[in-house]
Amino acid sequence: MKRLKMLILNCICLSMFLCNPAYANNIVLPSPDWGPAVEIGLERVLRAPNGLLYTRNDKKTFLSETHSLEMELAALRGDLKRFKTLVSLMQKYFVSPSGLLAWELSSTGKKATSNASIDDLRTCYALLLADELWPKENFKKPLITLAEKIRIYNTENDTLLDGASWKQSWFKPLAITKNTNELTLSYADLRAMNMLAKRDENWLPILVKTSGFVITGLFLEEKNAWGYSFEKKEFTYNEENLINTMLHLHFLSSIGIIPTSYGRKYAIELLSTGKITDKSGNENITVYALASLFFKDCGFDEAAEKAYSKLSDFIIDEGKYKGLLGYEQEDKTQTVWAFDNLIALIARELLYKVKISM
Repeated sequence: MKRLKMLILNCICLSMFLCNPAYANNIVLPSPDWGPAVEIGLERVLRAPNGLLYTRNDKKTFLSETHSLEMELAALRGDLKRFKTLVSLMQKYFVSPSGLLAWELSSTGKKATSNASIDDLRTCYALLLADELWPKENFKKPLITLAEKIRIYNTENDTLLDGASWKQSWFKPLAITKNTNELTLSYADLRAMNMLAKRDENWLPILVKTSGFVITGLFLEEKNAWGYSFEKKEFTYNEENLINTMLHLHFLSSIGIIPTSYGRKYAIELLSTGKITDKSGNENITVYALASLFFKDCGFDEAAEKAYSKLSDFIIDEGKYKGLLGYEQEDKTQTVWAFDNLIALIARELLYKVKISM
């Protein structure tokens, strides 16, 4: 039985290396093209004096999540000048005494004492793309350093963990504690882990074992699992969170492991009802952006175009946040997240501007 499990996992791993999809290099953007207005709005409304993007219009904190998405976008665009600036900002503000990235900074710049492995892996992914684009630049150094810290402090028994926390005082050495309770399946950025495994054999068993959890979590029940509890040795199921679901599916499909049954389910919902909603009936910018990429990988081009077109429903037409993608609340106030707008810009870049082949 153990040999069979290992064989299955190795086949899964091999498929990752052989089945990396590339997005079509379409050059005609759908109308309206909200991209330029979003970029202007981000600079006008959410760019802080320190050069980072605020979390959202009414929350003046800073997230490694947001910054890693900015890095990914700059790498996808081949914008070396911007990428170098973002790497400098990462090193100045987010790198913690542990070598991992603080997941949040307060409005005054105080670092959180924990990281989120998804954000650190996304940062590695951006650095990997940059190192392939600009091999003469010194992006290997921060890449190797961060990847090694993730491997040491964010994995256990060759499986990715959600993160780690740390404590430091004047009288004691740095103490780092792994979060070994659970792996949130959508945290496993298999794109980054796949590329890291090609460069460093120490990442291969982590890629294989983590992928086994990520894939199995899709098919044990009618809905995909939220995570895996290492303490209980079982998958966990929370209320449906469509952002996490789409991240989970996107990371799989982006390396060629395409769960078409899920693609068909959400494509039918979108094409028959005109939307994808959670259990409360809410729609979400990030869900549509990620769904457009996932549908494209599944070969469901009509659904991919429909999901992308839904993003224009979230354009703010007037006021302070004009041009950005956001939500109008019941009290008529507007909420704008940097995360949503950056994910949408990345979808725009991948679907209509560049061709990725890894």
